Amino acid sequence: MKTDPGLEPTREARTSISREHANDPRRLVEYYLEYQRRFADRLRWARGQTESRRRPPSMPIQRTTLRVAADRQGVLRTDEGSRMTSTRAAGDSGEQRRAETEMLAVFGAQLGVTLAGKTYPLPGGATLQIDGVSERPPILCEACAHQGPPKAGQKRKIIADAFKLVYADQLLGRTFRKFILLADQDAAAPFKGQTWVAAAFEQLGVEVAVVELLAETRTGLRAAQVRQRR
Repeated sequence: MKTDPGLEPTREARTSISREHANDPRRLVEYYLEYQRRFADRLRWARGQTESRRRPPSMPIQRTTLRVAADRQGVLRTDEGSRMTSTRAAGDSGEQRRAETEMLAVFGAQLGVTLAGKTYPLPGGATLQIDGVSERPPILCEACAHQGPPKAGQKRKIIADAFKLVYADQLLGRTFRKFILLADQDAAAPFKGQTWVAAAFEQLGVEVAVVELLAETRTGLRAAQVRQRR
C-alpha cells in the first residue's frame, strides 16, 4: 500500500477499531451505525431553505435503526440485499464512496427511513442508478462528499445528479422528495441563495441538505482530495 503520512493516523484508528471488534465486518458495521446514530443531530440543511421545506409535518425527523449487514469484503448491503453503491466519475476515491455511504446512513436516520442504492432498467437496455432510495415514504437522494468549494466539473456533476432525480421521479410515476446531499457548506454554496441553480432546484422540487460527517471521515476526504488535486 502506498504510504501517505497524512493518512497514517486515520489508518491506525481504523485498524484499532477493527481489532476491537475481532475484524468482523458485521460487528464493525453495527459499531459505525451506532456511532452515527449518536451524532445524528449533526445533519445541517443548506442556508436559505425555509423551515417548511426542512421539516414538513408529514415527515417528522427521528432516529431509527438501519438494517444493514456487510459481506466478507465489507460492502454495505440493505436487508433486501442491494448494494449501496453508484457509478462514479473517473478519479473518484474510496474515501469519497465510503463518506457518501455514511451520508446516506446519517440522513436516513434523521428522516427515519432506510436509504438504499437502486438500479432501474430503462428502455433499450440502459440503466439508471440512484444513490439512495426509500419507497415509503418516497425519497430519492444523490450524494456528493466533496469538501470545499466545488470546481466546474463537480458543479456540472451535481446539476446532472439533480436532473437525474427529476427524471427518475417522472420515470417511476410517483411524487418523490428529491435530495442532493452535500457534506460541506462551501460545497453547497453554488446551489443555494441567490443563484440561478438554486432557483432551478426550487422550481424542480430538488432540495439541498448538508450532512456533517465524522471528523475522521472529513480528514480522510481532505487528504484524498489533496492527493488527487481536487
